Amino acid sequence: MAGSTMQKRMLAAMRPTSLGEQEPVRWQQRKSAQTRLKMLEAAVDCLVEGAIRD
Repeated sequence: MAGSTMQKRMLAAMRPTSLGEQEPVRWQQRKSAQTRLKMLEAAVDCLVEGAIRD
């Protein structure tokens, strides 16, 4: 469970301000924002897993 707290903190710190509470108006912009967020979450997961193993 320690990983989930660390993941949340890292995501909050790394989340671009453009992905804040305001959601883009156009469909493609929303899809792109969701893709960026998924990639960021995956990167944080990899970093946290690596930190836990070390």
